[in-house]
Amino acid sequence: MHSALGILSRRLNERPANHGQRLTIRRNQPRQAEVVYRKRSATNTRMRISLTLLSMLTLVAAALADDISRNPSVVLADETLFLASVENGADVVLNEYIRKDETFDNWKILFAVRYVRSAKSVDEVVMRWKSYIAQVRSPGKKIKEEEDSSTTDRRFMLAIRPPGDAYLENDQMRFVPGPNGKGVIYYQAAVRVNPSSESDIMQGLLKQVALADALKSLTLQAAERMPNHSTEPAPGAVH
Repeated sequence: MHSALGILSRRLNERPANHGQRLTIRRNQPRQAEVVYRKRSATNTRMRISLTLLSMLTLVAAALADDISRNPSVVLADETLFLASVENGADVVLNEYIRKDETFDNWKILFAVRYVRSAKSVDEVVMRWKSYIAQVRSPGKKIKEEEDSSTTDRRFMLAIRPPGDAYLENDQMRFVPGPNGKGVIYYQAAVRVNPSSESDIMQGLLKQVALADALKSLTLQAAERMPNHSTEPAPGAVH
């Protein structure tokens, strides 16, 4: 986008190709020379208008692409979260949902759905997840399995802080069998708060409890692609 705008700006500031050049006017053809000059000026004007319109269309397209509120959404604990990313790997499909006015750089609430196609059991995916978490550097990392977990519906609470305490993140995790018993789906509902603000921490804890309750009955499937707004929403997503 910036590149297109830069090119447009430079071209608009350029002088016309015939600026400073002397027109060769034959004494017996003054009106013909005037007509040639006017045609060149009109051509340059049309080119500048075309470039301006192209730049405006580029900006509009970029704005629409960034507007995740047009994407499928899910409502959890009174939070409406919109599908913002889909990664369809060889074995794992990942969907991530955030608030419409947040980004992956500043989110406070994030919901993710992962589908592990090759997994044979819930315990297998839980072991993979725990192995990954063990590698995460965090001065205040805590994992606790919920009391109502079962072999086919395991639930965890995870708390992590990055070095430097930029935020405190509390995650609710739920691992369940995939559709028709194939593979495993696991849900993640994450809340980030300011660790130096007591009110922020309290609000975050209340939100975490509400999200944990919302995950208990969730049956959302992972979408394999982002929606094409000219056709239909991505399969598996909920409005």
